[in-house]
Amino acid sequence: MERGLIYYKKRRRKDPFKISEIQTRLADIDAWSGEARASTILNGLGFDTHKQKLACSEFSGGWRMRVALAAVLFSKPDLLLLDEPSNYLDLEGTIWLQAYISKYPSTIILISHDRALLNNSVNSILHLENKELHLYSGNYESFAKTRAARLAHKQAEAKKQVLRRQHLQSYIDRFRYKADKAKQAQSRLKMLAKMEPISISSEATLKSLISHNQRNYHLLL
Repeated sequence: MERGLIYYKKRRRKDPFKISEIQTRLADIDAWSGEARASTILNGLGFDTHKQKLACSEFSGGWRMRVALAAVLFSKPDLLLLDEPSNYLDLEGTIWLQAYISKYPSTIILISHDRALLNNSVNSILHLENKELHLYSGNYESFAKTRAARLAHKQAEAKKQVLRRQHLQSYIDRFRYKADKAKQAQSRLKMLAKMEPISISSEATLKSLISHNQRNYHLLL
């Protein structure tokens, strides 16, 4: 049985269909240019030719984080999740990362407080505010302007609501105990009870961001 298994494995190594399948898979993952791609990514993150030859154990914690980032970028996943990727990068590395992200062909979910990175890398922002998620198109600057306009409109609506509530309450207080107006007062009391207050947040708390290629639409779940 063992001889048969060895013979079977030898035959598979000579199987032209299997060889073709392997070659196709290697082409799909761009294996032939792997070393060159790795060198390009490492160089972009600050690893010169000398540093690229060193063992990971020879680097400090910050540089090891760069190695981890390089490994993630090299793998080219369909869904790339980056959490504060510029924390351990210098200015040159951050600029390179901005360019890399802006050209990434698949979905990127990016969490960052680096406004320059957000302005140059993302085209959609998912903002968490008052336990609600709001999706904005554009970079951080566009998000800030759109959100400011939305808040201004919301503040105006909140002001109108306050005046409306005051008017209803005044009518209720005035006529609720008068027989000829009691029904109308009761109706306004129900309207007042159903009116949900409009809450306004004074601070922008940026939680999550989506970056996507213009040819595709990506949804953050």
